[in-house]
Amino acid sequence: MPQKFYLACCVLLLGLCPVMAVAIDEDLPLSAPLDLQGEWQELVVPLKRAGGLFLIEVQIDSVVGDFLLDTGAPYVVLNATYFRSYATGAQQPAVGVNGDVSSQTTTGVVTRLQLNKAFCENVQVDIQSLAQIEDAKGVRIMGLLGANVFSNLWMRIDTRTNQLVVRKSGQLPALNVLDSLLSRQLPDIEIPFKYCDDRIIIPITIEGKKMNWMLDTGAESNVLDSWNNKKVMKEFVVTRRINLTGSTGEKQDVLLGFIEQMKVGEVAFTTQQAIVTSMRELSETCSIFIDGVVGYPFLSQGIYELDFSKKIFRMYLYNNLKL
Repeated sequence: MPQKFYLACCVLLLGLCPVMAVAIDEDLPLSAPLDLQGEWQELVVPLKRAGGLFLIEVQIDSVVGDFLLDTGAPYVVLNATYFRSYATGAQQPAVGVNGDVSSQTTTGVVTRLQLNKAFCENVQVDIQSLAQIEDAKGVRIMGLLGANVFSNLWMRIDTRTNQLVVRKSGQLPALNVLDSLLSRQLPDIEIPFKYCDDRIIIPITIEGKKMNWMLDTGAESNVLDSWNNKKVMKEFVVTRRINLTGSTGEKQDVLLGFIEQMKVGEVAFTTQQAIVTSMRELSETCSIFIDGVVGYPFLSQGIYELDFSKKIFRMYLYNNLKL
């Protein structure tokens, strides 16, 4: 039985919050995308806010509740607090970023998962406690919707109107109002992304060094790997040191501050809030080295789209929108 790694993409809540864990199976570097069925071409899904996190209403068989939209997680994770009875697999250790075995995870199968008008059946899921995240946010979180839920689709997230739009790849319906507005201007950023190991990897440049950063809608902070070279680390300005406790129970000291300048596509972003921590455990389970995480501080600056069929990331910065 392969060991599961629950790895921390640090999630900051007003500077102090727990780390959100992600399940990685070493023997399954890329899982099959979920086949969202039903009579639909476009889903317009309202997002609920919990700080810099976004929640979506999902139905698991007869149970309805809020799931965290989390592209940093590879697939669907159920909160063991509410779905313990679904567990069918043997328990496996959950290993945090610092290598400590501090909790357990297991697997199960959901008969039917429903998201808005779309549904899929016989969904394999991980089951793990998400109590640390719930306690920190003060809301009930039934589970995580990971990247493979959307990995054969087109999606757009508008963090100001709290709206997610999902479309079947290559099957775009008639333009809506926002489509019409965005069609009148070019995106500020239009770059290719890699989709490997069920992670979305976009290119980021700091001090002339091109790096691979994971796009994580479940991270309330940008994250810079402490193993980056000195030239890159000189761009990080430390404001304070904090201690984070992860959803698997592990503790880790991290540096809180900001990146003076980072470049995405042809656009330079200054004073980007971030934390610095070791991401070595995460990178060791990936086929490419991950240098950082793009989280809410960056993603909240515009409307962004992920076209999985073409592997293109687009962003329309709010400051430049001509609405």
